[in-house]
Amino acid sequence: MQAELIVDARNAVGESPVWVPQDNALYWVDIPNGGLQRWSADTGHVHAWKTPEMLACIARHRRGGWVAGMESGFFHLHPHSDGSLDSERLASVAHSRNDMRLNDGRCDRQGRFWAGSMVLDMGLNLPEGRLYRYGTGQSGVIEAQLDGFIVPNGLGFSPDGKTMYVSDSHPAVQLIWAFDYDTDSGTPSGRRLFVDMQQFPGRPDGAAVDADGCYWICGNDAGLIHRFTPDGRLVGDIGEVVASLSYQLTLNDGLTRHHDAVADDGRRVQIKTTFGASLTFPVHHVPDYYLGIRMSQDGSFEEIYNGPGSLIQEGLSGRKATKTGLHGGLMPMLKRLNQLVPESERIPKR
Repeated sequence: MQAELIVDARNAVGESPVWVPQDNALYWVDIPNGGLQRWSADTGHVHAWKTPEMLACIARHRRGGWVAGMESGFFHLHPHSDGSLDSERLASVAHSRNDMRLNDGRCDRQGRFWAGSMVLDMGLNLPEGRLYRYGTGQSGVIEAQLDGFIVPNGLGFSPDGKTMYVSDSHPAVQLIWAFDYDTDSGTPSGRRLFVDMQQFPGRPDGAAVDADGCYWICGNDAGLIHRFTPDGRLVGDIGEVVASLSYQLTLNDGLTRHHDAVADDGRRVQIKTTFGASLTFPVHHVPDYYLGIRMSQDGSFEEIYNGPGSLIQEGLSGRKATKTGLHGGLMPMLKRLNQLVPESERIPKR
């Protein structure tokens, strides 16, 4: 997959892209400059509207225009072709400090608009961020639904609407959580760790969920986009591509749950990649083979483990599993296990 530059916007903080098929146009926001922007695919022109407060996130409003999360709450915006913009306050939020604004936002499948709040100065490392839910007809000051975030981000919902995702993109956190989501009441529960982004390059930022239920999130500071399966496995990542170029195996065309590739001799292989000091392995499933590599930022890699999945299971059996059903293995231990694998049982290099 290749990324193509369509607008050299040079925004201070460009966020919240929304494609509108009826307009054949892309809309987004430039947060610090308080601007709603629109790129027309027909003309290639960019139009901009100034908002009265910093504009953080948008979604289409059922009566036309946009529902928007701004500094002090939720607004209904009506941009006009002459460059003017009408703004109507829908509801306010009660920030715990004066130096706060809303940040990332997303509608659930029922049309409720969620947005998180954050302290403007990320360097203060203050967990004052909260998640707010705006629904049709609400007014006045709305209450927070979740709290304890520094920079809430990466909001998304599964195709059936029953799973809600949210991340914290602050460098001290870099976690993504999943929640059970009650579609009738709009209530999240059962918070659990979905992905620890400390294992991958880039901080978790804006996100989307595709038709397969996979969660796409941008790796801020790394220029990457990651795609995770509903059970939290990274797919289509640079590690898999490197492995397919370096070893005698073929990556699966579609999404498979328990293995990423098939070796030339038919063995099913799960590829594990990290930029850090450990690799994680599922407790309740053992593939034919594991291929574990540690990547460097320059694209080079080091083989950590290349051998039967059963050997990994035996080697990690005494370790306590995480809440997400994973065993973690540090590099020295995995390298020792790798030394036990006969050459005949390794996935050959090309």
